[in-house]
Amino acid sequence: MKLFVLLGDPIKQAKLPDLFNDRAREVGLNSLMVMTRCRADSLSDVMAGLSGTEQVTGIVVTVPHKVNVAGMCDSLGPAAEACGSVNVVRRTERGGWHGDNVDGLGFVAGLRARHRLPDHPRVDIIGGGGAGVAIAFALHAQGAEVRIGEIDADRRAAVASLLGAAGTEVQVLDRVDGHACDLVVNATPLGLSPDDPLPLDLSRTSLAPGAVVADIVMDPTRTAWLEHADRLGHATHEGRHMLAAQLEPMLDFFGETRPRSTG
Repeated sequence: MKLFVLLGDPIKQAKLPDLFNDRAREVGLNSLMVMTRCRADSLSDVMAGLSGTEQVTGIVVTVPHKVNVAGMCDSLGPAAEACGSVNVVRRTERGGWHGDNVDGLGFVAGLRARHRLPDHPRVDIIGGGGAGVAIAFALHAQGAEVRIGEIDADRRAAVASLLGAAGTEVQVLDRVDGHACDLVVNATPLGLSPDDPLPLDLSRTSLAPGAVVADIVMDPTRTAWLEHADRLGHATHEGRHMLAAQLEPMLDFFGETRPRSTG
């Protein structure tokens, strides 16, 4: 049996293992995904342990490890190179790790399946972590005008340098306000806890007509921020749609898409 590990902290909100395992059974794969909570100060030890466990074929990386795990990979795919983070990692034939990032691909696919945006939408993304940068990169590639708001100065500088090196014209600011935007995305963990503040008070800004307010938080499905957007009459987009749209690209990356044999 091939073993896949979802790695993050926290992980109680993770829905992927159930989706992955259901899909594996559906297509007749001898594969199983489990999840493990890994503190930031244990990441190196955990990755070393996974490297020595040959049954582990791949890793799915979530908050807060996407950037650090990218630095532990032996090679990176194009999206991971551009955004400096990974959310999928597979073992190579030589026993090393190859990483890539399908966060942005999944977000854009999930969004386009449910909402119609202008051809060149104006987008504000709150948060310059791995997911936020991956989403920014993917949206920019689709013709969007993108700004990222990141309050941490060091991370802000790193994101600006990374995107600049990739030739991606994305503004990186200390904060964004959503004014006149067609899409505003919360790409931070704010909303996982009921005590979290809102990523942005939408009552203090003026979005474009027909704007969409999106969240990447998956549990709860309806975050306080999305409920806030609902009350103001904005269209909303839940984090679960990004996950659902990532499943097939993840399986393809891991080579887990072969159909059940009928012979």
